[in-house]
Amino acid sequence: MKELLEKGVGGIEFRRVIFTSELLNPLKNFSVETQTIEYRKDTLLERWTRINTSRASRVRQTEKKETFKQMFNEIVKESRESCYFCPSSLSEKTPSFPRNLIKNGRLKYETFIMFPNLFPYAKYHCVGVLSEEHYLDLNAISPELLANCLLCCKEFFKTIIANDPKAKYCSINLNYLPPAGASILHPHIQILQDYKPTTMLKWIVEASWRYLQTYKRCYWSDLIESEKMLNVRFFLKGKVTDWITAFAPLGEKEVIGICRLNVSDILNLEDNELKMFAKDISHVLSLLHSRLNVKSINLSIFNGPLNENVNKAFRLHVRIIARREPTALYANDRTFMEVIQLEPVVESLPEKVALTLRR
Repeated sequence: MKELLEKGVGGIEFRRVIFTSELLNPLKNFSVETQTIEYRKDTLLERWTRINTSRASRVRQTEKKETFKQMFNEIVKESRESCYFCPSSLSEKTPSFPRNLIKNGRLKYETFIMFPNLFPYAKYHCVGVLSEEHYLDLNAISPELLANCLLCCKEFFKTIIANDPKAKYCSINLNYLPPAGASILHPHIQILQDYKPTTMLKWIVEASWRYLQTYKRCYWSDLIESEKMLNVRFFLKGKVTDWITAFAPLGEKEVIGICRLNVSDILNLEDNELKMFAKDISHVLSLLHSRLNVKSINLSIFNGPLNENVNKAFRLHVRIIARREPTALYANDRTFMEVIQLEPVVESLPEKVALTLRR
């Protein structure tokens, strides 16, 4: 066992514990094989991730050989005919808001349309259709489509918080394709606004305040400054965001975009700044698609509690995690370790991911 500790700026520490595990490998005539396992501690939370890059080569018996394009052409064609989110069906087959909440029943900004989720799990749980196109590759989610989404979400959050001040916890989320949990192929966003924060948001906000109280500095600024100094996981300076690969990822190829502006939520961004935020996200999605062959993702934009002065401790940021490439039947990447033990196991090194994204 070997423990490594790299000091960053302020109270930032990059802590890893490295073990080796020996086995007699039947694929190599039972010769001795040594595999390296890293335990990495999150720089903010009391949370660990395990990394073993050898796991990328393990057998997956259920996965077929057909390519993504071959399989999806027919699925896209069939699902388009009965899609609730396509323009021909949307007005008749999706719910609308009560008129005392949203006058016209649905919120629209250019081609983006927002309406209530038919099966909500938050006080205000909405779906937003990103595009009139039934299917888009990840690199086709343009800055304009995302800007329309963010501007509409900003209007929605303002409307709700003005009428219901307790609903101050909000997020913008994307499950892209079935491996990420999407039940409908048509690209759509999930918008939450609620009385209580999600567990992750609660942990992050509370830990950010503790960091501020302890070090008299903002964790998010220190994290970016530390990553720029070390220059192994920082990979992009966007228009308004700085991008890193996560030191202790929540999932495969996780990237984090942290807003450079002193804001904790999208309500504090001007419309032109929101458009730049959208452009940054779109660019990173294209990088993931073109350089790492990522097809399916989970994405969340984390806002601090609305109408609270948390800018000193918390920063608006976005997390993106790659999911498995769709096949006819695939092995899910969420197992007992992630779902029950709450400790992610990943098979890619963040430092190599960052190198590929920035080269």
